Amino acid sequence: MYSRYRQYANPSRIPQVVEVARCFKRHWAGVVNWAENRMSKGILEGFNSFFRADKAKARGYRKTEPLKAVL
Repeated sequence: MYSRYRQYANPSRIPQVVEVARCFKRHWAGVVNWAENRMSKGILEGFNSFFRADKAKARGYRKTEPLKAVL
């Protein structure tokens, strides 16, 4: 579907249509991932921010036990 759209979009030279085709090209892996798994990277990004915040709380300790206790 996407390759057929791109075949028609690029020669059209309509700036908005070409921009949509470029946007699909940039994000195609994420679109396919979402279509197959119904999962986005948002959940992982949320966990990542949670872990980074906990890591920031544990700064200044000499050992890793406080970080392990927080996680």
